[in-house]
Amino acid sequence: MIKIITDSVASIPSDMLAGKPVEVVTLYVNRDGVEYADAAMDLDEFYADIYDMIDSIPTSSQPSQHTLEEVFERAASSGDEVLGIFISSHLSGTFDGALRAARAVKARNIDFTYRIVDSTSCGFDEGWAVLAAADAAAAGGDLDACTASALSSMQASRFLFTPDTLPFLQKGGRIGGA
Repeated sequence: MIKIITDSVASIPSDMLAGKPVEVVTLYVNRDGVEYADAAMDLDEFYADIYDMIDSIPTSSQPSQHTLEEVFERAASSGDEVLGIFISSHLSGTFDGALRAARAVKARNIDFTYRIVDSTSCGFDEGWAVLAAADAAAAGGDLDACTASALSSMQASRFLFTPDTLPFLQKGGRIGGA
């Protein structure tokens, strides 16, 4: 069976994942010393006071190497092939962590087969690739066909980032003062 593993940044609603061979690994948001699992956050509540956070910007963190290895190990133990689709490697270390985890699991499970895809994006733009791969798996596609479907979906979509204001980008070091 093909198992698709992605991260919570893909923002795929649980009802869209029902019955699909997709496992979501959560990233974390750290706010004022408290860590929240991204996949379980109430986003309306979080963003309700976003402008009050300008002097204490929340940070994010990727899943631990141990967590990623556990997810891949479960798939390997079940005899599943894995297609991992993760947030852009330019935005997070999650992709690199997943690649290291898959390689470590492969070293312990010689028959384990996987593909890891850098979505080059984030948000639901990443989710489209996951859903395309899941549809290919449901149609009986092999690992290569599922990977091709994900890549094709990535080429057919784009992510537009249009911030309401720029102070968070400046305070977070993403842009300069000019």
